[in-house]
Amino acid sequence: MLLLEEIRKIESSKEKCREFAYVVGIACLIFGALFWWRQKDFYPHVLAAGGVLIVLGWTVPMLLKPLQKVWMTLALMLGWVMSRVILSLLFFLAITPIALILRFTGKDLLDTKYKDGKNSYWHKRSSKDVQKEDHEKQF
Repeated sequence: MLLLEEIRKIESSKEKCREFAYVVGIACLIFGALFWWRQKDFYPHVLAAGGVLIVLGWTVPMLLKPLQKVWMTLALMLGWVMSRVILSLLFFLAITPIALILRFTGKDLLDTKYKDGKNSYWHKRSSKDVQKEDHEKQF
């Protein structure tokens, strides 16, 4: 639902369409030059697409509105998927091994185990007289 709401809110003003044309057009020109340097046969098509995008963005940017909507929709969907992939990898490659090491070594960093037959997680505080200054610098 949240992704669909973001897709509906894609801004397609004249400036945004022009910005899209320039960014994607320049990227196409850079990739076309790279393909030309690598002697790929399709480099003229990529260069032409970049040139057409830049010219259309300069002259009639609103003509690119449907293409900009599709492009930004794909970008939002790709971002939605990749954020979940990256966060899952981070969890399974960083946090899970740390948790397994702590579990195998018997560490309890949150101090959640019952000790000495106690039936509560509460810790008794020392009966120190609390002063006003004790609350000023807590950390």
